Formats: sequence, structure tokens, C-alpha cells
Amino acid sequence: MKLYLSKKLFLDTQSYASLHAISVPKIQSSARGLLLVLLITSAVLIIRPEQELNGHITYTRQVDITTKTQLNQFLRSRNSIIDFLFVNQFEEDINQLKFIKLATVARTDLFSFELALEEFIPHAYWHTGTNRVAVDLHGKILTTFTPKEKPVVIEFQEISSQYVLTSPNRDALLTLKLVQEHVLSDDLINKNVTYIFSRGKGLSVELQNGSVIILGDSSNIEEKLLVWNIFREQINAANPKNPVQLDLRFKNQALISNRATSSLAVQKILKD
Repeated sequence: MKLYLSKKLFLDTQSYASLHAISVPKIQSSARGLLLVLLITSAVLIIRPEQELNGHITYTRQVDITTKTQLNQFLRSRNSIIDFLFVNQFEEDINQLKFIKLATVARTDLFSFELALEEFIPHAYWHTGTNRVAVDLHGKILTTFTPKEKPVVIEFQEISSQYVLTSPNRDALLTLKLVQEHVLSDDLINKNVTYIFSRGKGLSVELQNGSVIILGDSSNIEEKLLVWNIFREQINAANPKNPVQLDLRFKNQALISNRATSSLAVQKILKD
């Protein structure tokens, strides 16, 4: 029994040694081949032309051309193999860009990505003197932004000076937001209106025929727009040579006037 086991063990060991001698070179050869492929692939990706990575990006929806241009500038310094391996870091880096509000990145084909982007759009443009800057709702001036059709607030400088300081008014921007979101906005305002801000009167809306509605500040916007709607036909029908001015700065009182008639004060036009 002992002799049989020893002999069998000897034969098994001899067979294993023969097989091992055959398989080891094959495994080493395969590993070297795989390593060579990885090295070649890495070298090609590392020394690739700068613009090549842009061809690996697809967008899930239409993105503004300015956003694409700025994003392409960012992608020129990237390495697709690194981004493909660490896609979460790639997504985080894109979300750090000032002109991107939210971005999600997903792998598609080899070293290719699909981007879903939500661009950061300014609330309005603030125009002072010859300067026009993009601003957010809080009046912060934006250095990078995506140009869209957004309203322009023209600041009227009541005191002329050589040096004009651009200082967007936060309450005027809030007033603009409240007006745009109101249910009467589509009926009262069209694309041809001009928003004007002055320190003395606050925010005003000038219509295409020259008529002006003075809103003042953001208080009582609901009441102000309801009063504006009451006089809407009269204001819209005004002759450009004789425009109407509707002053809504005072609670429960509207002051409507034009050049041909004397001022008319309408008090308590709305029930409390």
C-alpha cells in the first residue's frame, strides 16, 4: 500500500512537472503580449492630438455653441483613458466649471462619453453707460455665461460722470423676476419692451409706443400688475406722439397721465 502510494505520487509529480514546463512559457508569453497591447494603447492615447477627445463626446440634448466652445477648451487638457477609468472624477471636474449648472457623464463606447448638461443662464443683463454685464438674480456679475435671449435692464444715470460704476440693483432684478413669473406677464409684456432702472423711480417698463409703466420696487407686485391690466387697452392704444405714463409706486393709488391731458389720480382702484 505504501509502495503504491509512493509510486503514484512520483508519477503525479512527474506529470505535473512536465505540464508546468509547457504551460509557464505560454502564460508568460500571453502576459507579455497583453502588457504590450496596453502600453501601445496608452502611448497612443497619451500622445493623441489635442482635439481628438472632443470627438469622443456626445450630448444628450442641444447645447449652446458658446458652452460647447468653452467645454472644448477644457477638454483639450484631458486624457480620455484616465477619464474613462475615473469617470466620477471626470464628472466632478466638469461640474466645477462656472458655466455649467449641472452635468452628468456616462461611458458609452471605449473611451467615449455621453454628457447631459444644464447650462448656467444669467437672469438678466445690466446695462450701465456703455457697459453691459450678465448678472444672476442677486445682482452678482457673471464673468462666464451662456448668451440667451434674456431681458436687459438699462440703468439711467441721473448724475452724469466720467466714471460709471456698474452696480446692479437686487430689488430691481427681483421685481423683474416677479413680473416675468406672473400669470398676466404674457398679456402685458412682449419682446419689444425696455426695462429701465433709476435710483429715484426704481424699475420702469417702456412699451414700443413710448408709454411707460413705473413699477418702483418689488412690493405689491400682484396689485400693480392688476392695475396695469385694467388700463392695458388705453396704454397700448396710445399714440406714440402722446404716450401714457402709469405710476404704480403707491399702494391703492395709480397715477395715469399723458401730454394731452392733466394727471388723473385713481385712488383705491382695487378693493382691499
